[in-house]
Amino acid sequence: MCNTKFDWQGYSAEKLVELCKEPTTNKNKRTHNWVTDCYSAGVFLREYAYYPSSLPLHCYSAHGVNLDSSVGKHDLSNDAPFMLFYTSKNVALFKTLSTQPVYKVPAPLPWLRKKRGIVQSSDAKGTLVFFSHTTPDIGFEEEPKKVIGEYIDDLQKLPSEMHPICVCLHMHDINNGDYQHFLDRNIPVYTAGNAFSEEFAENFYSILRNFKHSTSSSLGSNVWYSLEMGIPFFIHGNHPVYYNYTSNQVEKGIYTSYKTESYYKVLDLFSNFSLTITPEQKELVQTLVGEEGSISRIKLSFLLYKPYLLYKIRRFYKSKLKSLKKRLRLL
Repeated sequence: MCNTKFDWQGYSAEKLVELCKEPTTNKNKRTHNWVTDCYSAGVFLREYAYYPSSLPLHCYSAHGVNLDSSVGKHDLSNDAPFMLFYTSKNVALFKTLSTQPVYKVPAPLPWLRKKRGIVQSSDAKGTLVFFSHTTPDIGFEEEPKKVIGEYIDDLQKLPSEMHPICVCLHMHDINNGDYQHFLDRNIPVYTAGNAFSEEFAENFYSILRNFKHSTSSSLGSNVWYSLEMGIPFFIHGNHPVYYNYTSNQVEKGIYTSYKTESYYKVLDLFSNFSLTITPEQKELVQTLVGEEGSISRIKLSFLLYKPYLLYKIRRFYKSKLKSLKKRLRLL
C-alpha cells in the first residue's frame, strides 16, 4: 500500500487516466473467464488456494457481491470446470439452474483486507462518495453532465461534519471522461483504477481507509466493503436512471431489473442519515461477506490444480502425437 500521506485533494486528471489504463503485467495468466481476474478476485483466489500467481485460473466466479440471489446469463453460459459465488444463497440458486459444480468462497476484498492488516486510519475524516457507475453498454438516460451536476448539488448540502467530500469513480467513468464534471465543480476525485489491475484491492482500501463515512445513491459492493471495515454508510441523492444501449445481459432500454422488492427493503436500512453502523446493517453485511460455509483453502487448491494439470497433460500428449504423425509421414 502507498505510504504517501493522504491529503483529501484527489488525484490529478493525468493520474486518474493512467490508473485506469489496461494493465499488461497479468495478461499472460488470464483466461477467457474475465470475471475471475476482475476486482482482485484472481489475486484473492491464488492466495486463498496457495495457487501460483503465474498460472491461469480455470474457474468462473461471481461479479461482485450480490445483494439479491441472482445468476446472470454469463454465469450460466460459462464453460469453466466449476463456478464460485460469495454467498450461500447464490450457491443454492445456481444449483437449481445448472449442473455445473459450484462452491462458496469468501468475498475477495474483505479477505484480502484482513490478510494484509488494512484498517481505518486514525486520521480518517470526511465522506467518500461512491458514484453509481456506468459501463460501455449501459449509461444514463439523461446527459451525464446534468446527472452529475444535480448529484453534486445534493452532496454539497451535507452537514459540515461530513466534509471534506471526495468521490471515488469506477474506471468506466474515468475512461468515458465523466470525471471531468466533478473536477469542474472542484470535487476531489479518486479511483481504485483498472478493474483488472492486480493492485485494485490495495488501491481501493488505500482510499477508503482515510474516510469516516461513505455514501452513494445506490447499493453496490462498495457498501458492504465499507461497512465490513467499520465505516458507516448512508444513501444520499437520487439514483440515476440507467439506459441499456447495447448489453445483451439485461433488458434493453431503461434498466430496472436491479430494483427488486428486497433491494428497496435493504435500501430502507440506509435511508436515514446515520453516523453509526446499526445491528441490522451488521447482520446483513455478515450474510453477504461472511466466510461461514466457504470451501476450505486446501479443497479450492485441489480444484484449481486439477484442470490445470489435465490441461498440461493433454498438451503433452497432443505434442507427442503430432511428433509421431510427422515421423510416420517421413517413413
